[in-house]
Amino acid sequence: MPVDEEGFLLDPETWGFTGRGRSDVVPLSEACADSAVLLGEAGIGKSHALTTVLDPSSSAVRWDASGRVDLGQVSRFDDLVRKARPVLDRLDPSPSAPATPATGIEQTKPFLLVLDGVDECQATAKEIAGWLTDLAAQYDCSPLQVLIACRGMAYNDILRQAAADAFGITDAHTYTLAPLRRSDLITAATARDLDGDRFLQAVIDADAQALARAPLTLQLLLDMFAADQALPTSRTALYAFALPHALMSQGEDRDPDDLKGTQEQRFATAARLACYCLLTGAASVSTRRRQTPDANLLSIDTFIGAEEGTP
Repeated sequence: MPVDEEGFLLDPETWGFTGRGRSDVVPLSEACADSAVLLGEAGIGKSHALTTVLDPSSSAVRWDASGRVDLGQVSRFDDLVRKARPVLDRLDPSPSAPATPATGIEQTKPFLLVLDGVDECQATAKEIAGWLTDLAAQYDCSPLQVLIACRGMAYNDILRQAAADAFGITDAHTYTLAPLRRSDLITAATARDLDGDRFLQAVIDADAQALARAPLTLQLLLDMFAADQALPTSRTALYAFALPHALMSQGEDRDPDDLKGTQEQRFATAARLACYCLLTGAASVSTRRRQTPDANLLSIDTFIGAEEGTP
């Protein structure tokens, strides 16, 4: 992926001077022109990207029926079918005869099903893979386009194989969302009647590039800059403001009613989870129950019902 030394995506006009191929990056519209998987870490904009695809004012494609299912609110296959009913009801039962081989001519599929928040589902990866297999077994999915959003570390081989078998989504149609460009920061600031160039320089002076590269945390920086026309040059002060606010934000595409706990409670919980990850070397905490042992993930079962002891 063509990024600069600060981790920002390079503007296309500079790619020819870096030796990196243009094929590394494709527009969202092209990536979502067929069934695909969008990968990316928290706050990178997966849900927003899928919402953009579904928005008639932002997409040139018109589906006969479309729907989005947040798997973070699904625990059983019956729940998935119920939430996807507006789309699934338009599909025929799965044919008993083998599907007709593709002709090589790509055609727009009339139905779209978006499966968001795969990594936030309470079911295991094996169970979710079974759901995908069951959908393909019960319905004729040949006229169905499927878009799946998941964190990169949660999209394992079990899910990858199930997506390929059920919907034909191979690695060639699996994309990782790119970070924002420097020009995106200027555009975002200008849209809020702020000085874009001054904001970009403030981000660099505050060493806040890691926060500015993702849309969710970029909004926090913009809020801070809008209030004081500056960002703290101390990283301690910067994160002291950003972290508590980030804990109370789930993104504009998430239901605010699902937000549990006060700011103090959520901050204390996040601090403890971060401490566990730091001490164990784990990359993250899995929200799935009965998580398959993984050296890079801590299972949420580790924390449920546990009490911290004192030395």
